[in-house]
Amino acid sequence: MLSACSQEPAAGPAQEQRDASQKDCQDEVAATFARLKTSGRPYRKESTATSGRWTYHEIVEFVPPDQMRLTSNTGWTMAAYYVQIGQRAWANWSPFPWGWRDEYPDPRFMEMKLKTSDDFAAAPNVHPPMYACLGRVDFEGTAYLGYRAQAEKWIEVVTFNGTLSEARREELDRELEQMRQMPQEWQTVFVDPKTRLPAYELVARQNQLGNPSSKVQYTYPDAINIQPPLWCRLGLCGSVRR
Repeated sequence: MLSACSQEPAAGPAQEQRDASQKDCQDEVAATFARLKTSGRPYRKESTATSGRWTYHEIVEFVPPDQMRLTSNTGWTMAAYYVQIGQRAWANWSPFPWGWRDEYPDPRFMEMKLKTSDDFAAAPNVHPPMYACLGRVDFEGTAYLGYRAQAEKWIEVVTFNGTLSEARREELDRELEQMRQMPQEWQTVFVDPKTRLPAYELVARQNQLGNPSSKVQYTYPDAINIQPPLWCRLGLCGSVRR
């Protein structure tokens, strides 16, 4: 796996001076996301990302300590559904109810979905984001604690033999150059000032929070009821042998 990163400079001297006057709050942001795993509260994480005509939507629900339900899709032909309750798991990688199968729970899959912004900083070749404190910020009619960092521009490539052809490397260089020419985007995190739990993660150009390219919203229902899929409760599930 090869990761290539590119980061634009700040938007000018005036912007640099404003950012320099705000203390680095990276530890506060990391602590905020760590509370998701220690608060003991159920939560729902809804993610939407758009790129051109392509839109990705995913909802992940967690009930501590070991229950999870996932729904994701990029259209009718690409869907994923996953349910885990303790030591049992069910998966459906199709848009059809008869696609459900009994599975062995994969702790790596749940851990991957538990990872958030603080974990992303540990990815190879990706510098940890330096979050600036924004103080109290109103967003969609509610006051939050705000934090902002430059959004990394990166390409991740998976190879089967561990090598890339010269033609593919040249293509990646061209893609990186195109990314460098794109306007800088910023990652903004909004935190509930009372619970200190995350409320939103937004990736958007400056002064365009209402039109983000990526939006993650965290909500905390009093109860999330996760059950085996209905198709499986009816005894119609297939099984996967490993």
